[in-house]
Amino acid sequence: PAAGNATVVFYQDDAYAGVTTDHIKFWDLDVDFDTPANSTISTPQEVNVTAFTSIFDGTAFNNLTQPGGQDIDALQGIVMNQAQYKKMPGYNMCVFTFVIDVDPTAGEQAALRWYEFRQTADGMPWTMHQEGTFASVDGTHYWHGSMMIDTQGNIGMGFSAMGNNATGNGPDQFVSSYYTGRLSTDPLGSMTIAPQLIAAGAANIPGSERYGDYGKCDIDPSDYKRMYFINEYMSATGPARADVVGRFQIAPNFTNDVGIIDITAPVDGTLTASENVTVTIRNFGTADASNIPVSYNIDGGTSVDEVYAGTITPGGTFDYTFTGTGDFSTEGQTYNIAATTNLVGDEDTANDPYNEDVTHIFANDIGVTAITGPLSGQGLGIESISITIENFGAVSQSNFNVSYSIDGNPPVVENVTGPVAPGASIPFTFTTQGDFSAVGSYALVAQTELATDSVVGNNSVNGTVVNFTCFNETDNTVQPVGPNLGDVTDATLTYTDDITIDDVNVTVNIDHTWVGDLEIRLISPAATEVVLFNQTNGNSDNFVDTVFDDEAAGPITAGTPPFTGSWTPDGNLSDFDGENSVGDWTLRITDFANGDGGQINDWTLQLCGTSALGVDDNTLGGGDLIILNQGNDQFHVSLPTTEITDPLVLTVTNMLGQRVFNYSLSNETGLGYEYNLNMSYMSSGVYIVSLGNSKQRSTKRIVVE
Repeated sequence: PAAGNATVVFYQDDAYAGVTTDHIKFWDLDVDFDTPANSTISTPQEVNVTAFTSIFDGTAFNNLTQPGGQDIDALQGIVMNQAQYKKMPGYNMCVFTFVIDVDPTAGEQAALRWYEFRQTADGMPWTMHQEGTFASVDGTHYWHGSMMIDTQGNIGMGFSAMGNNATGNGPDQFVSSYYTGRLSTDPLGSMTIAPQLIAAGAANIPGSERYGDYGKCDIDPSDYKRMYFINEYMSATGPARADVVGRFQIAPNFTNDVGIIDITAPVDGTLTASENVTVTIRNFGTADASNIPVSYNIDGGTSVDEVYAGTITPGGTFDYTFTGTGDFSTEGQTYNIAATTNLVGDEDTANDPYNEDVTHIFANDIGVTAITGPLSGQGLGIESISITIENFGAVSQSNFNVSYSIDGNPPVVENVTGPVAPGASIPFTFTTQGDFSAVGSYALVAQTELATDSVVGNNSVNGTVVNFTCFNETDNTVQPVGPNLGDVTDATLTYTDDITIDDVNVTVNIDHTWVGDLEIRLISPAATEVVLFNQTNGNSDNFVDTVFDDEAAGPITAGTPPFTGSWTPDGNLSDFDGENSVGDWTLRITDFANGDGGQINDWTLQLCGTSALGVDDNTLGGGDLIILNQGNDQFHVSLPTTEITDPLVLTVTNMLGQRVFNYSLSNETGLGYEYNLNMSYMSSGVYIVSLGNSKQRSTKRIVVE
């Protein structure tokens, strides 16, 4: 898709809370990787569709009964892997599928609901071209589908099928792999190809109800006709749980069929007014192709028409270079090359054209892409500033300046000797270090200062460094763990130190045989729960000085009991970031098996962060921070003061502690600081507005409606 038209698709069932009509939703993404804050996501487009029921057994995993009684997952509630997109002549199309229940009685029958949506052009609304339900006539379950589009607009779909005579779902059949499909000229809404067996399952999927999340249908790039579907089943060897790949084709093979499949020249770089244009011609047909008319244009301009006089055998390719060159001489411009074949008697014109964007890269374009140091942590002081510099341009760069600034203070400027080759990145550490010794948050800006830089928008990167305080509390109360199925042990620590959390670490000492019986989770005063350990490592014993730390080198699942040392937990302790520390923290240990028991000897909770933002912390430099609500989520921020003249940083954070706005203010009149803050683009809720520097800061809360 063109820039800004990457689409996310999802569906909504009227059985969901707050949903009144079954519908499909589309969002368009426009991601700016150079300046992420410029990225946008559209409001969703909603398209009502024929009613469906997509819920099995209250969204549980055990839904479809295999012969013999073992249930497996219907994979409900999600568009299956994956929604496919393709540009066709005159329109764009997408196809996708998900499982629905077509049995109106108390029983269940899984079927595949599938859709084709179209756009008349990039950026235009999606409209439903066709929808269909692919279901068996005898109750056999069809589900776990994956769709693909070929060069002619035909659609193929791989899927799983299973029958169970005892439940009225067709004759007994183990989970097996199939495909179906339709030609683009077939009646809308129907898969016209009867189910075709790829591989028959030899046994039931054992052990667990989870099944086959990652099936996938794809296209062969050599002809854009042959399709491949990978799926899960029980092979006859063993039998064993395995993958199987089937290859099938919906499109007919034509005698005369050629097309462009690639534009290999020019490529992004320093370009001229007379560049050679080279295209790759493929013979998709079953007969030799000779004297093939080819053409190209640049940005829809005058067509260059020529003839390749040679012969291409069936399935073969030829790289043809036009004698008529193209003008790509404007620095910084992206050109669209549209090439096509024009063979008389071509039986499939859909694969004739091909488009490629080519950019004349700026000669001089360099920027900072990352601030790699210092990292937020406890006890920061005088620290080195490290960055990554990338050369986006076409010319090697040497002896240019870079700078950094902390909290809007005057920048530190230094020279980079280089060289930095085109497309290359280098690390750089400033000789002059920065002062992060005061507890708090620092706004750090680093940028290149190349005088001849053609693109200033990618010069700088903003970062935040937090020097936080850590508080440790230990609970030495010995409590039993287990030994019965379902036994729960709660160990509680109470924190009175008031900080906004930036980091959490947990240390445990637990004696217990068969640690694979245990689940360990941490629960905050705000009721956020994070799983630290979830029933792994089987019959091994004990936790000895086991540290759960998001920054550890390896996951706890890769460790061996007693897990001494630091490990990343099964969940993310960062889920607590932004919460307040005050209150009861609970370590909950659940035993999921009978027979083995033990005890918790002690545990330690380390909470790190900065002082909590308070509504009374509003004086700075002898003045009060004043925020006036001017309506429509517009706020006037002011700090009258003559005592402070250095730049201050205005920061807005949400209640999760996430920074949503950052701006450096100057005391231009000598009488104070002022700023008109627009919050109309933010979600409703409470936000913290802060103005200050690393030494002092004033804060207030605002409410965005």
